[in-house]
Amino acid sequence: MTDLRIVVRPDWHPRDYVESERRRIAAGLRRAAETETQATKQDLRDQVVKAGLGRRLSLTWRGATYPADAGRATLHPAVFVYSVAPAIINAFDDGATIVPTDGKRWLWIPTENVPLGQGNKPFSPQRMLEMVGKFRFAKGRRGSVVAYAQVERTSKRSGRRGHRLKRYARPQAGEAGESVAFFILVRQVSLKKRLDIAAIGRAAEVRYAARVRAVIGSNA
Repeated sequence: MTDLRIVVRPDWHPRDYVESERRRIAAGLRRAAETETQATKQDLRDQVVKAGLGRRLSLTWRGATYPADAGRATLHPAVFVYSVAPAIINAFDDGATIVPTDGKRWLWIPTENVPLGQGNKPFSPQRMLEMVGKFRFAKGRRGSVVAYAQVERTSKRSGRRGHRLKRYARPQAGEAGESVAFFILVRQVSLKKRLDIAAIGRAAEVRYAARVRAVIGSNA
């Protein structure tokens, strides 16, 4: 009787299959991480806007996916979302009481009459003093103090859109000028909790876990 043997040799090696699956899953996890980075960042930005804190503060939220080199295959990509203004974000996330530092007695809160300088930041009290000469003080509400000055209003055009910038000058000799309030002085400012970063984080964890399961269970 003839000894008949059939040998079946697959045209692939198990190691090749494992490596192929590793690359597929790594690529899928990278896409999932990048998607989650953008989604979480947008959720945090939306929360800031809905809390009434403005679009400018919302844009301090940034995101990054690691490894930074998107072409580097890894089964452990990382999602990193952060704010470039952590002190302000944390104050509204935790609630905070802001008090003067460096031995100062008052916080100087600028009014809408204070011109904006570089970076759209209000002029400092010192810079306003250079413009108006001196401040006068009056009692305000709830123990506050109003810093005002006798000035003449001036303005000039600036920028491509020709916006008129607020400017003030000391009154001419013999003229009383106009009383303009520039700062409200308070002992402290209490900020209520208006953000819930932890809730966004918990939602992101659940969402990202679902993305990971979808990648691992996919046959794509």
